[in-house]
Amino acid sequence: DCSGDVLITVNTSRIKGGTKGGVYFTVIVDGVTQYENKRIPENNNGGLWISNSSGYPFHITEAGESVFTIASNLNKGEHNFKIYNQTEANHGTFGIKSISLNGKFTAPPKNNDLYIEFVGDSIIAGLGNISTGSQNQDFPLYQDATRGWAYLTANKLKADWSIIACSGITAGNGFGWSGATSVSMQSVYPKERYYSDNVTPYAFERQPDVIVLGLGTNDMWTYSNYGATIDDVKNGFKDILTLIRNHNPESKIVWIYGMMVSSANDLIKQAVFDSGGSEKGYYTLELPTNTYGGQGHPDITAQTVYAEKVSKYINQLLNRNITEDNLSSNISSDTVSSDQPQNNESNDDKNNSVENTNQETTKEPLTKDFLLSSLSVSGYKLSPHFNPDVVNYSVSIPYDLTEVDIDYESNSYVSEVEIVGSTDLVVGKNSVVEVICVGEDGEKKIYNIELKRLPKEQENTFLLLIIIGIILIAVIVFVLVIIRLKKKEKRISYHYNNP
Repeated sequence: DCSGDVLITVNTSRIKGGTKGGVYFTVIVDGVTQYENKRIPENNNGGLWISNSSGYPFHITEAGESVFTIASNLNKGEHNFKIYNQTEANHGTFGIKSISLNGKFTAPPKNNDLYIEFVGDSIIAGLGNISTGSQNQDFPLYQDATRGWAYLTANKLKADWSIIACSGITAGNGFGWSGATSVSMQSVYPKERYYSDNVTPYAFERQPDVIVLGLGTNDMWTYSNYGATIDDVKNGFKDILTLIRNHNPESKIVWIYGMMVSSANDLIKQAVFDSGGSEKGYYTLELPTNTYGGQGHPDITAQTVYAEKVSKYINQLLNRNITEDNLSSNISSDTVSSDQPQNNESNDDKNNSVENTNQETTKEPLTKDFLLSSLSVSGYKLSPHFNPDVVNYSVSIPYDLTEVDIDYESNSYVSEVEIVGSTDLVVGKNSVVEVICVGEDGEKKIYNIELKRLPKEQENTFLLLIIIGIILIAVIVFVLVIIRLKKKEKRISYHYNNP
């Protein structure tokens, strides 16, 4: 039984950022979030601020030990407490040293049936998600991971969860968003707490059922601004998938994309396809773009939208039986727990106990409904190689052709395929050929093939170059044969004259 007041002593380090910086944390008592939305409007720019009069009590601005009262005047009985860090480690580390209460702890909760791991950058970490949208609102004041879509998704699915996320981090090309060399997720992921202990490896004792991967935005930023090459980006995408798979051989890995930029989309889909696609447990999910939060990040409205879409996708992917009653965003645990997420790397937060219920069955993810299994221009090579998730291709054809045959194979979910623009081709770049796939539910997916018909002169020049190349190769081979025969004659003469 627990009654009266409950106090915690926390340890923090590396605090920076002044009044708008520091570390914020969330307290939930018996399923109710304490002091939610107590960050009130700031007078000078309409942003969010902490006033001294009504302030948000769970905010740390100085390193060291701090004591907080997280509950007062509790009636005697069983109570449930959750404490979550809202802030990334680059603004300050956070840990609980002790808990003081009038009562006793119950047994640790059992693991949930579902465990999800979220791995990513500032979009998963929640940067700017409670901001008014200013490009300068990237302080912890405007960030709350417990109001971000990853946390909301786990709650909707009543899942155990962990979050490993850091603003500015890349998949693995070694550049940071500022242009300076920085850590990549390949460095962070294998460690228990990279920013406070860059030595202890993470144990990987419990394998996630699903790993939601959200990287790529910073890789494309470094490509556009700081010297990274496309090969750097491609290799980073491939390497992070390999690393995560090596540590989690049975997990389903879902790479989400599209929330801030579209330039990484095709590269992400290609990396997933090259890694084996769904047959090897790799999937992709596109989410709508939203840049209305701080620093051009998704705002608070987008967090709910993303949580709905990701939770629905995971349920369908796992064929989980679920109803809306099971998609609860306010859940409670069965015990007082001192295990807390560190700097949004909530590797310790894998035992948030909740219940699962089984209801009606859902169908397979809709991403399969209108995809082709193969696509080609008869007799010619597509660029890039065909990937069901990639929609844009190009191909060059000779001058003599004015139309092409499009070959394809569709899966069982496609009810109709229409091809538009494959005839009456002119010299040069033609209007894109569209291969329109219509799913059984009426949804459409369009594959685009840009056809480039070579000019007659270019084709003749190309053929001439081929002929010249063949002749040169023949001459080189002839010369090498003559040289070899002459050397052989010299060796025979030497042995004859010098027995």
